[in-house]
Amino acid sequence: MYFPDTYYVCEGWQLGLHTVVVHRGECHQCNDGKGSPKGIGADRQKWYGPFSNANKAMNQSVAMRDVAVLITCRCVEEVPALLAS
Repeated sequence: MYFPDTYYVCEGWQLGLHTVVVHRGECHQCNDGKGSPKGIGADRQKWYGPFSNANKAMNQSVAMRDVAVLITCRCVEEVPALLAS
């Protein structure tokens, strides 16, 4: 099921790096928070969301601890401004 204008956060552990990526729900890598069927296994990633906008998803990402890499997928048109805590 597709939810328009939703965003998800993927927290992953690949190659020893703790990464966080913000995706739009319709992104093929996100698949509304289920991930890609050909993607990384559930033991190496966790999805959060849905969030109603990119800023809320980014704030969730910023709140996570010990993140080595924090990026937005190319499916997100604009990188939202980080809100100060």
